[in-house]
Amino acid sequence: MAITIEYMRRKQEKLKRKWAKEAELEAEKEAQRVAKIEAELREQEEIATQKRLLTEQRVGERLRQKHIQRKQKTAEQKMG
Repeated sequence: MAITIEYMRRKQEKLKRKWAKEAELEAEKEAQRVAKIEAELREQEEIATQKRLLTEQRVGERLRQKHIQRKQKTAEQKMG
């Protein structure tokens, strides 16, 4: 009878260690998945920021060109 109880205790401890290891591996997988998603989000945010800056630069350049054209037109009208 004592052998059977001892056997059951060992088996139970072995199962506990196995479940703990499985839980640890699952937690590591989840952490890796979350890290990958966060990295993808940071990359998307960086791309969006770059697009926004490029758009702002283009708008600024267009405004600068319009200003130059208006100054030239005004100068031409004064001369002519």
